Order: sequence, then structure tokens, then C-alpha cells
Amino acid sequence: MKRKVSILSFVFIALLMTGVPVWAADFTISDPSPELFLTDTDLNEADWNVETDFWANEGFDIYNWETNTYPFIIENGAGNALLYLDAAEMIGINTSAPGYVLDVVGNSAIRLRNDTSATARTIMMRVDGSATDLYTLNTDLWIRSDTGTPYHNIYMNPSGGFTTALVGVGTTSPQQKLHVNGNVLSNGNYSYMAQSVNPGFWLDETGTGNKGLYYTLDGKVLQIQRRTQNFGAFEASIFKLYLDAPTNALFVKANGYIGFGRDPAYPIHSSTNAYLSAAGQWVNASSREYKENIKELTVDEAVGALKELNPITYTSKADPEDNCAGFIAEDVPEIVATKDRKGLSPMDIVAVLTKVSQEQQKTVQEQQKTISQLIEKVAELEKEVRWNKSHADISNLK
Repeated sequence: MKRKVSILSFVFIALLMTGVPVWAADFTISDPSPELFLTDTDLNEADWNVETDFWANEGFDIYNWETNTYPFIIENGAGNALLYLDAAEMIGINTSAPGYVLDVVGNSAIRLRNDTSATARTIMMRVDGSATDLYTLNTDLWIRSDTGTPYHNIYMNPSGGFTTALVGVGTTSPQQKLHVNGNVLSNGNYSYMAQSVNPGFWLDETGTGNKGLYYTLDGKVLQIQRRTQNFGAFEASIFKLYLDAPTNALFVKANGYIGFGRDPAYPIHSSTNAYLSAAGQWVNASSREYKENIKELTVDEAVGALKELNPITYTSKADPEDNCAGFIAEDVPEIVATKDRKGLSPMDIVAVLTKVSQEQQKTVQEQQKTISQLIEKVAELEKEVRWNKSHADISNLK
């Protein structure tokens, strides 16, 4: 196809060929598909072709004859300042005022991939108005610095999709959603938050013979479970705290006092008002203000209960070598029995013994009084007998 070139253009080209510097206000090639050929006469050097209207969209390109490639193409209809290089050597894409070495503007994404296939390893940075994200396709994501060992600072494994993706910090083989190889520090007023059907967290101690602990919330029960090493199987639940428990269900003060259902005033202090004193004595709650339906224990009740008490000796199944004396809770009389008949209160038995002892003391005192009276009578009778005998002897002498 014949090309229309202005006379000024011929002059410009001729001067270029002579190597003379040329400044021209205009250089025009007028043709339905204009092209400018740049040929290097040195051996093994590339020839270039600047052309328009080669593509179906009437774009502009630069063609390398040596490699048969188009390293630079601009489609017809490209926007204003689509590619902008300013005097400060900053590049703007879709902006004529880049503020950084590379400044991209627009609701779109930046994609890097190793080829154009569907399985290409790809990383994308996207800002499209509804989301701002960085994601990969067909590959893991490493954010790393080669200055340290190990140098895989952050490793993300998206295999399996969104629900099974794993993130490692300091490790390339994360075992959970977030796997940190090292210490975790949180500054400020922040909280650890976990939300699931049975949320929890692990403490696993390495080394031969050691165990793991699993803190979990299961069925409104906070548990500390002993587990086998390496985040292994359940062995025992060594601590349980029900979330429906009342305020101060377990209260530990700075001085070490422990309260159950209350702020403790003693080393161990129960909401029932019983406590362990600082002297090591267990004190049952016995104030009148804690009691109702108060009645005096009768002598017959006390004596009847005492008769039914059957003292025994025994050894505990927990410690067969410890010899003990006591009672069988299931066999004691009703008046000293507990509701479940699995234990006994020493205070109940003391009350029975006290009443019987008081009655016995009263009986002894009455008997002692009777004995004293009888002794006095015997003494009087003896005196009277001696008097009578002495008078009888005198009468006989007469």
C-alpha cells in the first residue's frame, strides 16, 4: 500500500541518516496503516517497527523484528494518562499526578502470574469498591525477609479454599488456622476472642513424659482438660466451672484466702458461713441467725439415738493402711443422719452425747443427794442404836 509522506518528513529522515541532530516541529506519515521502520546496520542488532492500525482495534505498537514480538501496545480508546511518567521518575497508571514510584488509580486489580494458563501461579491485589484484598491462585503466599533464619516470616496456605486455609508465622507447615512459631505479644487494651460451638486453646509442653492442657468452653462449662502430648487425646477434665454458677462462686483473694460463693474473711470461707480458721480449726456455722425451727432435744430422743449408734473400727478404701473408728452413715439413727446418708456431722453426735451426759449428770447429782441423805439417816440410826445399847447395859447392872 502506498504511503503518503510529507516533504518535511523526507528531509527529517535524510538528516537522521546522516547523523546530523535534527529538531523539527512536525514529522508526519499519512497512510491507512502507517509504519516507521528503524533498522540497525550493525550485525546481530534488532530492527524495530513503529506502526498503527495493525491490530483490529486500530491500536499503536512497537514491533521487534529480531524476536518477532510486540513489547509495547496501546489500544485505540485507551483513557487519559493511562501510563504517565513524570519528571520525578514516578509512574502513574490512570493518573497524571503519581505520588509514589508506582501509583495505580481505579476500581481494578493488579495481577502477577508466571504464565497465561488457567493453572498459572498468580498473586492479585484488588481494590474494586467492595473489597480491598491480596490473594493468590494455584500457589501459597510467603511474606518473608531473607535476613533471618528461618526467613519465612509469614506463610499462607490457601489449599482447600477459604474454610481450610492455614497461616503460619515463622513456619512453613502450619497445623491450624494460625500457627505461630515463637512468642505472641499483645500491647494495649485487647482481648483474645474465640467463637465456635466448643471454643478453646491449647498449651502443649514438649519433652519426654510431658502433657498438654486444653482450655475449652463446652455446654456452658469451662474446663481444663489434660491431654496427651502434641495436641493429643483427652485424658481427664481436671477443672470445671459452670457458667450458671452464682457471683463469687470461687473467690481467691490476694492474701490467699479462698471463698466459695462469698468474699472470704478466713483462709477457707464458705457461703454457708462455715470456715477454716487461721489456727487450722474447722468451724461450723452455728449462729442463731442462721437457724429456724429451733427446739430443745429431749432426753428420750437423745438416749434413743445414743442406743442406736453403733461405733465401729474400719480402714478406708482410699488408704487401707489407715485405721479409723467411727460410724456407718447409712446405719445411724434418723436424728443424726444426713439427707443422702453418705456422711455425718460430728456436731449432731456431740449434741446427742451432750444431752445424755447432762441427764446422766443430773441423775448422778440426785443419786448423790439421796446417798448423802441415807448416810445421815444411817448415822442417826447408829447413834440411836448405841444410845439404846448403853441404856440397856445400865439396866442390866441394876
